[in-house]
Amino acid sequence: MEAVKDSQESEEHVMKRLAISAAAVLALFVGGCQPPASDATSDPGNDTSAVEIDTHLVSAVLCGKCGHEKGSETCCDESSETCDCGFHKGSALCCKGVEGGQDYCTKCGEVADSETCCAEGVEVCECGMHKGSPLCCKLVDKETAEESTKG
Repeated sequence: MEAVKDSQESEEHVMKRLAISAAAVLALFVGGCQPPASDATSDPGNDTSAVEIDTHLVSAVLCGKCGHEKGSETCCDESSETCDCGFHKGSALCCKGVEGGQDYCTKCGEVADSETCCAEGVEVCECGMHKGSPLCCKLVDKETAEESTKG
């Protein structure tokens, strides 16, 4: 009888977590991650395509096997070429000096679903991730980072 109760509680926990995750993704989809329109149009020569690519990863989980966004068409695609680093060539984790085998949260830079993943009250680096996290300063495009520190 207790096993059934524990199973139901576990199932409820999973469903609550799924609902929270779905709400977060929906909020990002509806609200977007893009800078305000005034920022994008203040400089007519401002190319925001790099920003769009970087902010797309804000709420993603990167696969520890291939380096692509979990659930994407390219995630663990067997036809993709593997780099010497172990990840798929061209993936977000390719040649970034990150250990494979664990999924990573691109919002905070921590191992996905770990106790430290998206924890509050943690010191945040200039790159926007938890300072010292496995992805801290590793997903930032150097040119974009230089431009953001100048302006």
